Amino acid sequence: MNRHRAAALLALVIGLLTIVEGSIVLLGLETNPYPVLPWLLRYNVAMGVVSLAASHGLWRERKWAETLSAIVLVCHGAVFLTLAGMSARKDRGDEQHRSDAVQDRDMGRVQLMIRRKAA
Repeated sequence: MNRHRAAALLALVIGLLTIVEGSIVLLGLETNPYPVLPWLLRYNVAMGVVSLAASHGLWRERKWAETLSAIVLVCHGAVFLTLAGMSARKDRGDEQHRSDAVQDRDMGRVQLMIRRKAA
């Protein structure tokens, strides 16, 4: 089996699984106990369809299929970087929130000590 056929089979399997699983969640056929990003689900289903097209092209050894596969790779990389940025921003926000809470607690203690000394 040449590398185009192996890549085509891999793209076919991943594309089909992505379309099926993403569609089940998007259509509300299954509810999940964890948060879901709707835009990411739609992206994944769309990329699943594109992966099927790439799979077909790779199997038939069309020149455009390698370009399409590279585009899918770049899109996945961009989404990964977006999610990493969202996660980092959330972590910084949580850290800042904790820092503000500690600062508020400490200020409350200082005010309490001042009141006790004044009394």
